[in-house]
Amino acid sequence: MVPDQKSLGKSRTVMVRVMGLLAVLVGLVALACAGAEPAAPAPAATAAPAATAAPAATVAVAAVVEEEEEAVARPTATQVTFKKLTDTDTRVIAQASSRPAITADVIASILDLSASELVTTFPGSFPREYALEDVKYGGVYRHATGHDFSTWDPRRSGSGGTNTWASMVYERLFTYEQGTQRDPYNPAPVPMLATSWEYSTDGTALTFKLREGVYWGDIDDPSAQGPEIVAEDFAWLFPEYRDNSAHGGNYRTVDRIEVVDKYTFIVHFTEASYWVFPYLVGKDALFVNPYLARADRADRELVGPGPWRLVEAKKNIETRWERNPNYYMKDDIGQALPYLDGVRFITVPDGSTRLAMLRTGKSEASMNILNTARDVQQLLKSNPDTVIMATVGTCGGFTASMNMDNPVFSDVNLRRAMTLGHDNKGMGEVIYGGTTCPSDNMRWFWWTDEAPTWESDLDALYGPYHNHYDVAKSKELFAKTGLDDFELSLSYFMYYSIMSDMVSLFAADMAAIDIKIKLKNQDYAGFNGALQTGTYPELTYAWHASGYDPVGDVQVKFQSASTSNRENINDPIVDALADDLLKAADPADQRVIVNQIRAQLNDQVYWVPGISSAVSFATVYQPWVKGQGAGNGASMCCYYLSDFLTHVWLDQ
Repeated sequence: MVPDQKSLGKSRTVMVRVMGLLAVLVGLVALACAGAEPAAPAPAATAAPAATAAPAATVAVAAVVEEEEEAVARPTATQVTFKKLTDTDTRVIAQASSRPAITADVIASILDLSASELVTTFPGSFPREYALEDVKYGGVYRHATGHDFSTWDPRRSGSGGTNTWASMVYERLFTYEQGTQRDPYNPAPVPMLATSWEYSTDGTALTFKLREGVYWGDIDDPSAQGPEIVAEDFAWLFPEYRDNSAHGGNYRTVDRIEVVDKYTFIVHFTEASYWVFPYLVGKDALFVNPYLARADRADRELVGPGPWRLVEAKKNIETRWERNPNYYMKDDIGQALPYLDGVRFITVPDGSTRLAMLRTGKSEASMNILNTARDVQQLLKSNPDTVIMATVGTCGGFTASMNMDNPVFSDVNLRRAMTLGHDNKGMGEVIYGGTTCPSDNMRWFWWTDEAPTWESDLDALYGPYHNHYDVAKSKELFAKTGLDDFELSLSYFMYYSIMSDMVSLFAADMAAIDIKIKLKNQDYAGFNGALQTGTYPELTYAWHASGYDPVGDVQVKFQSASTSNRENINDPIVDALADDLLKAADPADQRVIVNQIRAQLNDQVYWVPGISSAVSFATVYQPWVKGQGAGNGASMCCYYLSDFLTHVWLDQ
């Protein structure tokens, strides 16, 4: 089954408008673990494959919208315009008709390609190149990863270092379609633990029907099925995630859970909460085994209903996983999933070593190894058969975040001086060869119709501070602070090989305005722990937590009560607007409020934007790997690894 839309009618126009638009907008994200974040069918129930049913749900929603005279126009992935950014007026192609051949001439011309040409040359989606009947079972998929585990409990963190491992055994109610033929920008939500969802007319109640015959696993004998997953479990899980997890901001409007029957429950909200469903489909909504959690063992053990079972974990070395023989999903023709015998995550902090492992065939894939078009060209020169998928950037990226709990940042003149003193466009020229866009803490398609470029009206888009480079004005503002011989510490983790260049160039910019930056390259556990709790002393150069639509994004990142508020922002104006945003049902009204929030954030400057690539090359793998897809909900570096590995097979 798929989400039940039959009862939707004109009386539910607002909900349809919101959910229809959100389904598109949330799908536009190209993840690269930092937000750039990556032919098997979609996950399917044994009796009803989701791959065929999910599009039907989309059609049903569209049909209802078309009945309304004032229906909101909903952009599609093919309507995302990259005008000046690509020097052409082309449109992003969501799915290629076939995978283009990468010839010697193509490799030689890579550095001359525009952003749109790179996306079409290395598409994030293409038709499946094999029949399901030809899938080969077996083999171990080796993945070189840059991060390591710190806790197994998905309640405790929203980081890839937690969710990578948790996603191997825990699942969501819904997830995104996987496989090479998926839409990389707008993948369909498909059933996992739940088979259907339905909002009430006013959006204050959300009903789920669970899949029958799925089991948590026995916490004392992981090879056994353990207790069945039932509605009562979620009567405990939803309040638990609201009150006792790092994801509490996403559950802040949850009031109570009503258990209707063994497999049906209703989430009641304090107010209309259409934005919650996109979150529940996304990366962070993994549900911990409640039996393990209540036994206070979830931090150090993993037992769940997912496709994999943990065999061995050696910190800073590797983790090994084997196929869960009790896994409930089948492919489109009824074959058991996953196809692989196992997965091996090898911890390799150094990006150049991860790249070497891919080059020499010692890994099937390596995370975060291609950052620029030049990187792509160099890899293909030595390994021309490597499969590379590119997707459109979000103009988000890393930021130098300020800990607003530290009194030193109470002076807005300091904050404004720092952002005016940073040449992120120039940094992009050095690191990305200029294939960048102005950076914001919200993905561009949530607040504007057209991707921003450096030729855009930056004052109108960002105000007078962010994405402006004015050393004279910066020094003038810094002089007003009265600070002398001033030094700040900046912590970072080497997510990519270019991280050291990014923070070094930032430090050089700050030195030019008389602010000394002490760089602290941390191990993953130390860096991520401080990031998650907002306890880094002064500055951190990091990715941001993210919502799955503009409403959720604001609640997660900027609302003062959110546990994912990286900068510890406590801005009454932002909080008041965030509350107004929750009540706004019309997408046009939402956009107005989002831009009011952005105006306040950009004026107050709680972070310094970093560079943002216009193209992400996050999905890179060996030619014998089949079934991987790219784009939103398919990040190779973290979060969705288990989802798409469930559909991967090795043609060896």
